[in-house]
Amino acid sequence: MNRFRVFVSSVQSEFTAERQALKDYFREDPLLQRFFRLFLFEDIPASDRRLDDVYLRKVDNSDVYVGLLGWGYGNENDDGLSPTEREYDRASERGIHRLVFVKGKEDGARHPKTRSLIGKAQATLVRRRFDTTAELKTAIYASLVEFLESRSVVRQGRFDAAPSEGTKPGAKLGPSRGQAHDEGDQAGDQAEGQSGAKQGTKRGPSTL
Repeated sequence: MNRFRVFVSSVQSEFTAERQALKDYFREDPLLQRFFRLFLFEDIPASDRRLDDVYLRKVDNSDVYVGLLGWGYGNENDDGLSPTEREYDRASERGIHRLVFVKGKEDGARHPKTRSLIGKAQATLVRRRFDTTAELKTAIYASLVEFLESRSVVRQGRFDAAPSEGTKPGAKLGPSRGQAHDEGDQAGDQAEGQSGAKQGTKRGPSTL
């Protein structure tokens, strides 16, 4: 069954625990497992991780962009932009559904460019704050249910989300953007790694 692709963007070293928690959550929760497929930097071969165009293509092929912003900004390229900001900009250019979650309520200690990126996101969409991983999971779940509702894939019940009457188990969902085809993902990732042009700036372990 086709699933919506979710691209997670953050400074990796700062959000290691949250990223692992989200990976487990998407695997274990029945609704998320059925309707979404998560993409994380950690899940592609190490030999391909320095190919920046691979990540931007992953953004292009996603249905939902999830940005996690904290205190750090990440490695900057020659234009002074981190991978996280480049990925956010790419999602904005492509009209991809964007969700931004900001860790912590005080912005004074953040990197100046992180504060600027938060302001950029705030100007164009609603971003949510969280302090704990549990709060992040709850916020992402609610946001993704709203995403499914907006496409009439599920209806919101009194206590939880349920498949809409028009969506039969096993039926194709018909996302507004490119659909996820699980059986072709592994081959597609390998092809991207072989064909991508090597960029001058390493992504490094602190990104995505």
